[in-house]
Amino acid sequence: MGAGASAAPAAFHAHFADVPDDDAMLEKYDIDISDANLLGEGQFGRCYRCALRDDPSQKFAVDNIKREIIILHEIRAHPNVLHLYDYFEDKCEQVAYIVTDLLEGGELFDRLLDKVIYSEHDARQVVLVMLEACSWLHGRGLCHRDFKPENLILASKDDDTTIHLVDFGLAAHVDDERAMKSQCGTPQFLAPEIVEGNPPYGPKTDCWAVGVIAYNLLHGLPPFDPYNDMDQGALFDDIRRNNWKFDPVTFDHVSDEAKDLIAKLMTKDVESRLTAEQALLHPWFQMGEHALVVKHLDETYQNLKTWNARRKLRQVAHTVRTSIRMERMARAHADAAPAPAPACDEAPALPKQPSTHLVGSGGVTPYTTPAATPANSPPAVARELEASSSAPQLEDRS
Repeated sequence: MGAGASAAPAAFHAHFADVPDDDAMLEKYDIDISDANLLGEGQFGRCYRCALRDDPSQKFAVDNIKREIIILHEIRAHPNVLHLYDYFEDKCEQVAYIVTDLLEGGELFDRLLDKVIYSEHDARQVVLVMLEACSWLHGRGLCHRDFKPENLILASKDDDTTIHLVDFGLAAHVDDERAMKSQCGTPQFLAPEIVEGNPPYGPKTDCWAVGVIAYNLLHGLPPFDPYNDMDQGALFDDIRRNNWKFDPVTFDHVSDEAKDLIAKLMTKDVESRLTAEQALLHPWFQMGEHALVVKHLDETYQNLKTWNARRKLRQVAHTVRTSIRMERMARAHADAAPAPAPACDEAPALPKQPSTHLVGSGGVTPYTTPAATPANSPPAVARELEASSSAPQLEDRS
């Protein structure tokens, strides 16, 4: 392809009409924002495939999340944290676009269910990756604040081992007292100190969430609201009381070392809770591979299969609710008299940032195919939508 911006797809220009004519992003990357190239979307933006114009074999992902860029600047390369390669600013729209690794392997939990045999060794590998990424971030004064299964993404469909932690939209500096006082995250994975509203919180909130995911991996269901049928108030009561236990049906087949690590990560007392660095030294990670490979978790696998299907259903319901809200907002906007849009040269300019070649991390919540409207949704989706729409919502990224 040619190097000029005119070679970019017309759909891109139609969608981003206010991008300046001299925009370096379009000159460097070939971007198609069709649904076929949509990789994911989160609360703050969408992510699409793109390629270098000079070398189309070089594939990347481009996202328009401005909020994450400060965090991404400060993180250097880690094999399990998504890399940031480039970013560009739109001076008129006051947004920024980031170019990251292209991850096409899908969600980790979906891949685990493709396995013929699921063992404790498989679970341990995932927990190890999470703790290493967690330790890396905490060592740089950052807290992710949204550890959950959806944010563990595989690099490729042919690789079961290269896992990336993504979605830094809620990440914050641990010394940013204002940010660390805010209640945010995904309810089932929130630490008690967040639910109780005892700020400022620390990086050990991430460690709690890793413990919850470790429990989920070894039991097949999360320790809190395992069937996704509790209202948020009851869920938070359970988290406050630290009301969970090891189910003997599954955990009798799990090593004592694994249970000990979970218990020490899911300790309500923050001072007693393990840090990520301490957890990496736990005896569970010293056990021989063979001892865990032979521990087949058949009951866990069945639980995980049921829970994952239920989780996907909730994602569909969430998409329906979001579509309804957006449609209402669009109608309200259409009824209101539109204010004249400022010219690009009248918009306040962002602090000047050159095109960079940083190595960092970032990402988005994995894309869920848009669902049908409630009128023609499957009955199960309608029931899920009805059950979840009345509960008060924290900043839920699920």
